[in-house]
Amino acid sequence: MARRISLILPLLLAACSGGGDTTAPGPAPTPSPSPSPTPSPTASGDPLDQAIGDAAAAIRADTCRPAGANCAWTDRAYSPAEFEMAPNSGEAILIIDSLPRLPVRAIRFRKHIKGYFRLGAGGRMDTATTSWRIPAALWNALDRFSGPAFVPSQRLAPIGDAANQAYDGIAFDNIGHGSTVFSLIADNSPAQPLVLMDAIDLPAIAAADYCDAAGGDAAQARLVQAARRAADAIVALMRANDVRFVNYSAGHTFQTVRDSWQARCGTPLPAEAVLRDRLAAYAPIYAALFGTPGVLAVQAASESDGLHDAPYDQRIPAYRNRIRTGYFTTLASGLDDSGRGDIAVLQGWPARADADIFVNTGVLPQRPNAFNRTPLLQSDDFSTALFPITAPHTSWVAPLALARMIQLRFAQFPNRPFDDALIADIFGAATPALCPGQWDDRCAFQDPMLHGQTEAVRLGLRPREYTGIAAP
Repeated sequence: MARRISLILPLLLAACSGGGDTTAPGPAPTPSPSPSPTPSPTASGDPLDQAIGDAAAAIRADTCRPAGANCAWTDRAYSPAEFEMAPNSGEAILIIDSLPRLPVRAIRFRKHIKGYFRLGAGGRMDTATTSWRIPAALWNALDRFSGPAFVPSQRLAPIGDAANQAYDGIAFDNIGHGSTVFSLIADNSPAQPLVLMDAIDLPAIAAADYCDAAGGDAAQARLVQAARRAADAIVALMRANDVRFVNYSAGHTFQTVRDSWQARCGTPLPAEAVLRDRLAAYAPIYAALFGTPGVLAVQAASESDGLHDAPYDQRIPAYRNRIRTGYFTTLASGLDDSGRGDIAVLQGWPARADADIFVNTGVLPQRPNAFNRTPLLQSDDFSTALFPITAPHTSWVAPLALARMIQLRFAQFPNRPFDDALIADIFGAATPALCPGQWDDRCAFQDPMLHGQTEAVRLGLRPREYTGIAAP
C-alpha cells in the first residue's frame, strides 16, 4: 500500500473505504469556458541570474546557526491575502492531505496558495493558520522569488545549495506525507492556484460519536450527519475557490478504521459491526470528493480488499469523476505518447482492477535508485531545486497523474467548459482505446515524464529532461 493512512504521516498509505448513505453533493455549476495558459517564449537573456546570485551570496554571508548569538530569525504567518500568481488558469487544485501546518518548502509558493483549511467540530470548514520561523536572510531570499511570476525551482539551485551549506545544523520543518505531496505538485502545476486542506478524519470532526464503542444508533446517526455537513462544506469550498482538480493521496478502508481505533479513541476495539458503521459514515464525504459535478479527482490507488472492506476504492458510477493511479518503475518503458508498447515487461502496482492508470516513475526502487533522463521529480526543502523521488508509492504518483490531466485539459480541450463531459474526455485521452488486449482496450500504462506531458513542460517552464543532480 502506498497512501497516507490517517494518523500515520510518512510513507504508509490507506485504502479508501465506504458504505453508508451517499448524498448528491450540490448542483452542477454553470459551465463556462476557462482561459488556457499559453506557453512562455524562450528568454534570450536571463535577468534572474543576478538576483539569484545576490540571494545566494546573502545566505552564504549569514551568521545564523541553531545556537548562534548572532542569528537573526523572522516569524511569518501565512496569509491568503498574499495570493497573487502568474500564469493563472483560474482552475484551482485542492490538495487534501496530512497538513497540520505548512512546510518550509511552501514559503516560496505561498502566493500560489489561495487558502488553507481544516474540517472542524461537527463538520464545519475552518480557516487554518500556520507560521514559519526561519533565518531572516533565508526568508528574504525565498521571498524574492515567491511571485507573482512563477520561477521554476530548478532555476534557484544556487540558493538551495547556499542554504544547505549555511544552515546545515537547522532542522527545517518539512516532515510529513502532505509536505511530500506538496513538493510534487507545486512546481509541476505552475498555472494552477493551490487550495490546501488538512486530512479528512471523522474522529477529529465528531470524536465522541465516532468513539462510542457501544455502537448506539443515535451516535451513528449523529456521526453520519456530521459527515454530511463535512461533505457539504467540502463542496462549498470547491465552489468558492474555483476548484477543478483534487489530489487525494489517502483513503479509508475497514483495515484503516480498525488499525487506527485505539490510537484515536483510546479504548479496546469494539465489535466488528461498530467498526463497519464508522467506515460507512464516510460515504457522503467520498461522494463529494469523487462525484461533485465539474471537479476532477485523482486518487492514489491501493490494493483493494473488495467492496465489503474497501467500498470507496471501487470503480463505480457514483465516483465517475475520480481516476485511481498506480505506478510502474523502469528506466526505459518503450511506450509511445499514447501508451502503446510492450507492457509484458512492465510490472504495475496495484493490480489492474485496482487502478485506472499506471504511470512510470523513471526511478528504480532499489538503492542507489538509478533514474533515467525523465524521472518523477520533487522539490527540495526550500523549493529551490528538483531531485528524483527515491521510493515508489501511489501517493507520490497521483500528483504526476494530476499533472497529466491538467496538461490534457489545456493541450487538447482548452476552450471546453469544465463539466463532467470534459472530465470523461480527459480520462479517455489519458488512457486511449488504442491497446487491444488490455482491459477495455485502454492504454493504462503511461509515461508522462518521458513525453513531457505535464503543464510545466508545455508552458516552457521546465525542460523535458532532468538537468539537475541526484538527491543528496
